Amino acid sequence: MNLFFTSLIAQDYYPPKRDNISEATFNKYSTLLKSQYNSTKRHTHMNIALCYAYLGESEEVVFNQIDKAINTIQSISCTIVGMNASSSKNGKTVIYETINKNRWEKICTFCDSVNQVQRQARENADANNSSLNRDLIAQLQQLLANDSKMRSQPSEAHNSEAYKKYWKEQNRLDSINQKAIRKIIEKHGYPGKSLVGQTNADIAFLIIQHGSLEMQEEYLPIILEAQKKDEINLNLVYLLVDRIHTKKYGKQIFGTQKIWDDQLQQMVNVSFYSEKEKIKMKKKYDLK
Repeated sequence: MNLFFTSLIAQDYYPPKRDNISEATFNKYSTLLKSQYNSTKRHTHMNIALCYAYLGESEEVVFNQIDKAINTIQSISCTIVGMNASSSKNGKTVIYETINKNRWEKICTFCDSVNQVQRQARENADANNSSLNRDLIAQLQQLLANDSKMRSQPSEAHNSEAYKKYWKEQNRLDSINQKAIRKIIEKHGYPGKSLVGQTNADIAFLIIQHGSLEMQEEYLPIILEAQKKDEINLNLVYLLVDRIHTKKYGKQIFGTQKIWDDQLQQMVNVSFYSEKEKIKMKKKYDLK
């Protein structure tokens, strides 16, 4: 039984070009939509929903795919909903704008509860694991506090004095964090699930991904190896690979990166590699 009532939309539905959608946008998201329908992954319904939103489809069409996603693979889909909800606070996402406020809030409320249950389960498992390095966990928690200290401040206009002050302080904290992470990895290797538990396994990654391109590239092999040992979430590896390629080449593989479009006044996906290029890149990094 579905969690939300939706109308039935045919599988493999390819929308016609709408008058308010540019040729470039139509071609881009029609191609991406085709690749998603040809995929065997269960969680592609969220990507299909995004494609439909960019192609100017109705709320029912977009919502139908989100509903399918949540009912098919709840944990990943609710994580993605949480990311969209967070993004909408600093520049509304296209999905947020497509779905009416009440319905969107209903989705977010449901997914918040799912995400909270998952977080609590991870925390409980970590609390009962006597093999974890508690001193290292305390150190990582401090680094996490440093990482979010100024990023959690209210958003300010980019040219304002408050904005400049926030980022001067955050850059100082990031520098401290990056030096600390280097020492931790030199001593322990990547501090993943077996060393610091599921709750804290992403902290080192967070510090690295906020570092320079050079730092991201330096630690990518270590993070790839940690993922093969199930020490870190695969989705974070996707994010780091995409971030590196976005910075270097202006393209991405997995669809984790967005940029602000001044003309559209909203966040949009960074351009994708072609399907042939994606296959080549995934093989290079030994990723699915």
